[in-house]
Amino acid sequence: YDITNSYTPKKTSLTVNKVWKDENDFDKLRPTKVEVELYANGEKIDSHELTSEDNWIYIFNELDMYSNGEKIEYTIKEKAIDGYTSEISGNQEEGYTITNTHKVEHKEETIDNDKPKEDNPITLDSIIKYISIFGVSIILLVLGITIYIKKRKEA
Repeated sequence: YDITNSYTPKKTSLTVNKVWKDENDFDKLRPTKVEVELYANGEKIDSHELTSEDNWIYIFNELDMYSNGEKIEYTIKEKAIDGYTSEISGNQEEGYTITNTHKVEHKEETIDNDKPKEDNPITLDSIIKYISIFGVSIILLVLGITIYIKKRKEA
């Protein structure tokens, strides 16, 4: 008899999701790709470039769950991105989210007094306001004329 023992180690996967908080890349600083590094028990074992083409999501597949009978702790790191702060949240069971934040500095527009000012756009609210003012004016005019005619007839 031939007896063959076999062991198939349990596998897992780890999802990494990138979130950008930069007002839709307002300052045009967002890179086209970022590198995410995967660590197993503190040692770098893999890396992957996230891009907009893959919706800034990647899944590390076929990862061993255990090493020498101990559960492996998987973590991620991201290479620094100029102009952004990075925060990693989540865990290996639910996946990690990397949030990159860039504070957009809105510059106030300067007004050039030599240029003619643009007219305010006509909106439904402004039309309703003008019609209301016109309606009230007509009512007051009719009321005034009515009072004038009544007083004249009485005199």
